[in-house]
Amino acid sequence: MALIMLTRKHYNKMAEIVNKIEDFDSKATVYIEFWNWIIEDGNPNFDRERFQTACGLGVDAVFREPDAEEMRIHNAEVAAASDP
Repeated sequence: MALIMLTRKHYNKMAEIVNKIEDFDSKATVYIEFWNWIIEDGNPNFDRERFQTACGLGVDAVFREPDAEEMRIHNAEVAAASDP
């Protein structure tokens, strides 16, 4: 059990930190760590969907079409990985 109950300020700061991470795998890793703290805390007022969206991991963020820069980076990574 947590010593203190997390508040909206805590959740907002966590979401701000996660949302600033650009690498998806790193973002997901930090999100999961925060998620574990939140679950342990057990605050009944916590809104999971709102937190995911604030972290940039809501359904709209994850399943949106990539922009031109994201496609450029993806294509470069795919090309680099396929070079012998």
